[in-house]
Amino acid sequence: MAYEMDNTWVMENERLSQNLWGRIKTMARSFPLLKAQLESLKKYNIPLALTHGDFSRRNVGFCADKKGKEKIILFDWQYAAVSHPFFDFCEFREKVDEKIVDEYLSQWSGRGNVLKLQNRWVGF
Repeated sequence: MAYEMDNTWVMENERLSQNLWGRIKTMARSFPLLKAQLESLKKYNIPLALTHGDFSRRNVGFCADKKGKEKIILFDWQYAAVSHPFFDFCEFREKVDEKIVDEYLSQWSGRGNVLKLQNRWVGF
């Protein structure tokens, strides 16, 4: 009986390994595109910034200050890093109003044409 349990465990790990190997191959095929996208971002000379690393709706909250003005609170900073500021906002790219994206990108307008930044944003 112990042998059967061990054999099942080995079979499960082989399947896991095959699945993991398949995912690694898929990621490796994506590297040339990712490298090209990162090279394209360099053109805008946007400085690195403190990024959250897991910036999604589940990590955003709201509260009121003493004067009743609404404030945004970001939770779960375990993946924080110094990185390109577009990376954090990517998760929201398709889920937010265009006005919010335009406002976010306008902060970088001194680094290039906002329309070009929007195109770069969409392509990322």
